[in-house]
Amino acid sequence: GSVGKDSITVGWSTDTCAVTQGQPFGQDDFGPSSGPAVETPRPSGLANRLVVHVGLDAQTHSAQAFTSGLRAANVLGAGDPSDDTPDKLSFALAGTLTLSSKDKGLNATFRDFRLGQGEQLSQRNWWIGAAGCTAAAGHLECTADEHVRVQIRAKSGEAAVFQVAFV
Repeated sequence: GSVGKDSITVGWSTDTCAVTQGQPFGQDDFGPSSGPAVETPRPSGLANRLVVHVGLDAQTHSAQAFTSGLRAANVLGAGDPSDDTPDKLSFALAGTLTLSSKDKGLNATFRDFRLGQGEQLSQRNWWIGAAGCTAAAGHLECTADEHVRVQIRAKSGEAAVFQVAFV
């Protein structure tokens, strides 16, 4: 079943990243003491946002890092991408995604989860994936470390919005 958009809390911890050389990664001056490159802000009570502070020059290196060890059946692109996997990305992150459902009292932890942003028809579109996910009928079915199943679907017509449901 699905859950209300405000009832899921998103957490993220970056393990590795690939960013186009010379592009900024982080906040403020993008130096070692700058703010975090990836954060999960909670403005106005919203708990389901993930923000990446990074330059937007897409290259093949980031796409290769994103897909390393994954198959097309493990990934999903938002914004109706024409490709099964990204050709170029501005960045690729691998890390731990955590989802908590207040309504259902469930937690889901996904290690080595991938996030990336590319460009599709002149709009920035997001890619997600993990080895524990399988693409099916326009969504990913993912099994968490806790053996909880989650369905992640790209919101129709949106390049940066995914809908999550605990199943």
